[in-house]
Amino acid sequence: MSKEKAEIISDIMAYVEKIGGGYPNWYVGTATDPKGKLYNTHKLKQGEPGLVRTANSEIQAADVVTYFVKKYKTKGDADSEVEPGRLHVYAYKLQPHTKP
Repeated sequence: MSKEKAEIISDIMAYVEKIGGGYPNWYVGTATDPKGKLYNTHKLKQGEPGLVRTANSEIQAADVVTYFVKKYKTKGDADSEVEPGRLHVYAYKLQPHTKP
């Protein structure tokens, strides 16, 4: 089920605070295939902290990334263009083996 931008921001903030590590130690991005992006591209391992939410639009998804990168200094591409199908917002805690 898709969520509004404010709901996704709130979910990510609550998750980061629950897991810890501070915002600069997190990556926030968008994807059409968030599981593939997390596990294949970023090399996150099963059981490591990660969260996926579906936005109502590609613009809202991109806005969430921009919000976290600019305000909280997370890793992520805040200046990426809005791409069709990129409705999923994901966040994960950076690990020594992950690739931002």
